[in-house]
Amino acid sequence: MSHPYEFFSRIMRTQSLPSLKALQAFEAVARHGSFSRAAEELFVSQGAISKQIRSLEAHFQLSLFHRGAQVSLTPAGARLFDQLSGAFSQIQQACQSMVPTEKLALKVPMTFADRWFIPLLRQCEQETGLRLSVTSAWKYEIDFRREQFDMAIIFNDEPGGDHSVYTETLICVKSPHYPGPRPGESTADWLAHAHLISPSRIFNDWDRYLDALSLPRAIVQQASMIATDSMLSAIQAASHGQGLAVVDKLFVQEELQNGRLEQIDPTEVQPGGHYQLCFASHWKGTRELDSLYRWMVETLERQTGQPAQEKQHR
Repeated sequence: MSHPYEFFSRIMRTQSLPSLKALQAFEAVARHGSFSRAAEELFVSQGAISKQIRSLEAHFQLSLFHRGAQVSLTPAGARLFDQLSGAFSQIQQACQSMVPTEKLALKVPMTFADRWFIPLLRQCEQETGLRLSVTSAWKYEIDFRREQFDMAIIFNDEPGGDHSVYTETLICVKSPHYPGPRPGESTADWLAHAHLISPSRIFNDWDRYLDALSLPRAIVQQASMIATDSMLSAIQAASHGQGLAVVDKLFVQEELQNGRLEQIDPTEVQPGGHYQLCFASHWKGTRELDSLYRWMVETLERQTGQPAQEKQHR
């Protein structure tokens, strides 16, 4: 595939340039596979989008879309989109890199933000010299082309990866007020008759914890399950004495210290997932990226004793 800049070079050498608005309309229609969704994104009418596409097809004297019940690219349209989408992305990143940065816009998963990063935000700014604008979000994904963030913390289910700051460590906790096993009752029988709290309707974390104890996964079907919509909700339910929760050790440090929660046994499970710092490409190799990454790694290592699986990030 040719470099995106080559596409613009070829256009610039022609006597006549297509309209930038027409190219923008084409890229949006091709990406969405829909004239109406492209119109919504660009805040114009569907008729205006159609007009721009017709002008572009007239300019190239080529059909760019198959029109019908579904919109799809012709081979010529696919070639144009392949290079144009990358070119628009590089233009956006180039323009963003020219804007003086007063604050770094950082997207952070809700539980990571609420239970760890936001309580340390002022400390982070003082120790790194950065000014941060933080958004706590439900979604762990980030698309720097579509979202106005400079950097983001994401959760990656796969082990390893660049800029890893913390490896998920699962423990089982309960309130001291929630009853433990009766005299002579096995752990398996106790769990099977307990209220087990899960941060989702998929009980993977409980399965992993039971595997670590060499206990049958069928306990999940036998127990009374409480499925919440986040790890934050699961922690709150356990803190209020509603049952046992498998949670990330990082997010319950305060409750373990003040006695609102207690670990039911020393077992710690690391399934392989980790939190990592991602960034828009123009931040690569910058002082800001290095400062934030180093601060997170060193602070988490001091708090948890867990060295990050650090890789070269220059």
